[in-house]
Amino acid sequence: ATTRLTSAFRKLLADRNIDNHDLALVVLWSTATGLAEHFTGPRHAFHGLSWDETVRYAASVLTNNALSSTPDSSQQ
Repeated sequence: ATTRLTSAFRKLLADRNIDNHDLALVVLWSTATGLAEHFTGPRHAFHGLSWDETVRYAASVLTNNALSSTPDSSQQ
């Protein structure tokens, strides 16, 4: 399952002209597992943010930063 997931992510990254697929995958994977760990442990009690709100924000930040760093982001 992990191989299929990383292959799908690599294709998505390539389709969007994002350089260094391995680095992008590490950041995506670390963010997803970090959020999962955060919300399944006691730390989520320190703020009033929901899982959905936090994941939407993380996706927005990662997407905006990844796309703004691509060479042809002005064409997207």
